[in-house]
Amino acid sequence: MINGYDFDETIYDGDSSVDFFKYSLKRNKKVLLQAPIQVFGLILYILKIIDKTKFKEYIFSFLKRINNIDDYIEDFWDIHYNKIKPWYLNQKKKTDVIISASPEFLLKPLEKKLNVLIIASKVDKKTGEFLSKNCHDYEKISRYEKVSKKKMKAFYSDSVKSDRAMFEYAKEAYLVTGNKIEEIDIKSYGKEKTKNYFDLKNKSMTLFFMLCMYFLCILVLYSVFQILNINNMLLVIGIVAIIIPIIYILKKERSIILALIFLLIVTVIPFLNTKIYDLSIDGNDYHKTAIAFIKNGWNPLYESARDFQKHNSKVIPINKKSKVDIWIEHYPKASWIYAAVMYNLTGCIEAGKALIVILSIMLLIITYNVLRKILDKNWSIVFTIFLVLNPIVLTQIFTFYVDGIMGICFLIQLLLLFMVDPEEKANMPLWISIISISTIFCNLKFTGLMCSGVIAATFYFYWLFKYKNIKVFKRLTILFTIVYVISIFLVGSNSYVKNTIDHINPLYPLIGKNKVDIVTTMQPKDFAKMSKLEKWYYSMFSKTENTTYYQNRPTLKYPFIVYSSEVKQLYIPDTRIGGFGPLFALSFILSIIVFIPMFIILIKNEKDKMKYVLIPIITTLITMVLLGESWWARYVPHFYYLIVGVFILSVYLKKYVKYKKLHIMFDVLCLLVLFINLCFFLKVVKDNIISAHNNNRDLAEMKYIEDLKIHFADEEYGYQYLLNDKGINYTKVEIDNQDNFEYKLSWRLEVKK
Repeated sequence: MINGYDFDETIYDGDSSVDFFKYSLKRNKKVLLQAPIQVFGLILYILKIIDKTKFKEYIFSFLKRINNIDDYIEDFWDIHYNKIKPWYLNQKKKTDVIISASPEFLLKPLEKKLNVLIIASKVDKKTGEFLSKNCHDYEKISRYEKVSKKKMKAFYSDSVKSDRAMFEYAKEAYLVTGNKIEEIDIKSYGKEKTKNYFDLKNKSMTLFFMLCMYFLCILVLYSVFQILNINNMLLVIGIVAIIIPIIYILKKERSIILALIFLLIVTVIPFLNTKIYDLSIDGNDYHKTAIAFIKNGWNPLYESARDFQKHNSKVIPINKKSKVDIWIEHYPKASWIYAAVMYNLTGCIEAGKALIVILSIMLLIITYNVLRKILDKNWSIVFTIFLVLNPIVLTQIFTFYVDGIMGICFLIQLLLLFMVDPEEKANMPLWISIISISTIFCNLKFTGLMCSGVIAATFYFYWLFKYKNIKVFKRLTILFTIVYVISIFLVGSNSYVKNTIDHINPLYPLIGKNKVDIVTTMQPKDFAKMSKLEKWYYSMFSKTENTTYYQNRPTLKYPFIVYSSEVKQLYIPDTRIGGFGPLFALSFILSIIVFIPMFIILIKNEKDKMKYVLIPIITTLITMVLLGESWWARYVPHFYYLIVGVFILSVYLKKYVKYKKLHIMFDVLCLLVLFINLCFFLKVVKDNIISAHNNNRDLAEMKYIEDLKIHFADEEYGYQYLLNDKGINYTKVEIDNQDNFEYKLSWRLEVKK
């Protein structure tokens, strides 16, 4: 009987092809010239445009840069032979056969050294072109049967996914993990483990993945052009970012319907946003200013905002006394980049608000699919609605504020990382989605980097502690390194990297030398003397109001009482005190009452599910502590998800409760309180939609007013871009007599009667 062995990661400690590439690169720097071709091949492979064999040809194209290949191979094995694992050398026999997908020219020299038969992919060692099929999966069986008619007793491999065919072909199957060898029952192995995978057989999750690709394409393409100092490419970026996911779905699924749904989401939603306007102070101050500058060709890597405005007549000059340039030059820019692309495509600056809407759709997709694994359809729909309707998202959905988006990214990143199986090879669509969401998250605002990093670090160390496996450690380290190199050093090059170069501080001007204090005057005066916990307590259990520095302590109230003045405060997108709503404190108290017994039940009955409860709690609490100003609801939008999560846990564990009907009735009562609280925010959304109709009427009237004279209050840049986009001609004036002016759109814009 013959024993068969996979090579890489099985009897060889590592990937021989990767090691040979590293060796060749170290010996011959010309190999690096093939990098663009290799990256291009990787993109085509990820998008399923080419198969694995063609992808490998792109990778092995570096062989064209090597003249004396045989010398390279001989020297390579002199150095790397010691990576053959000792356990194999101790048990090898002359009858062994090694079957690998690696190139035959690379492994053949080992036949004499090991005195065994080696079967591998036939590859031209001068060009990297495949001369046979990739020796993978069932091709391994075909190649083996051409050289031997003997039955195979056992097969050894490091991956069930890659070598399931060989495992089923042999009488015995041995899974190799590092130096650990275990016999497995291949018929049942892996079925339970793969149930939580990021499954693209699910149409809605495929749509989610397409949207992840879309955003990642926009951010990466913009960043590459920016680094190369190639400007005014937003139209190309927008079109390519739409085309790539469509090519993917047509190639993989041949689903025209899914392609159309994707196209509708990424095109129609931005156009709908051009009909409703961000009238907030921050939106019309620095957000729209940054978007307009980027849209008109500003490259923040190489030029200051004030220098750019000197030679570009399309942008509105920043006031000399204004600090707007500080924010737009140094803050992370993911939302602005997307908005600038939409501005370019639609011709209206308001289109960029679509980001929060599209991400909300993505959150809806992933939460429903996750909840359906543990709850019935009706409960899954109910909790999906609650999770999507985050109060901070609802107050900011028609603005360029990014706090609501932060909350969405927080929950999506958590859910994606729960789908990772560290013991299996990287699921590429899943990790591309993680890269996409993490890149957006890190580049929304400085605190996004901290929150994303805390989530990633929590999972990373949990996995290392759980598996204690060098192979898992290497894989996770490489994957997370890729995630944050793209997030920080590529897409974050115009903020984190540039700030470090210019100010020796990646978070300038938030912290460090010459920092700009933006918190002191934004909080109630008494908060300056309070601890973080005291601030949080007063904000949670006080009346909802926009208390500022010029006022004193917030007003404590009974959590079940709602004042009419509180509802009015919710029209402000950054309400300071009680920002989660008038009844949120009551929901918080109810969640504590529910959580304690449910947590005890979980420990007693499903201790293995503890990670799904503890990791969200740990990451939320750590980020709240590190953020410092967690009393302000807009800074911790993800705290809302913990409250909803408690009720999800309660419904899930109802099967262990004695009085089930009573238990469910109490859960429904708790959710009713939370829903009533959300209704106040939904009324705000409804009223904003109604006011959008009035605003459109105002703009239509202004367009036909001859000699239109307008007074703008304070920093008015966003309003001017909006008026310009609508083709409205006007003259800026100062108010000479208040009675001669009337408000249009907002209290910051007055038109002469």
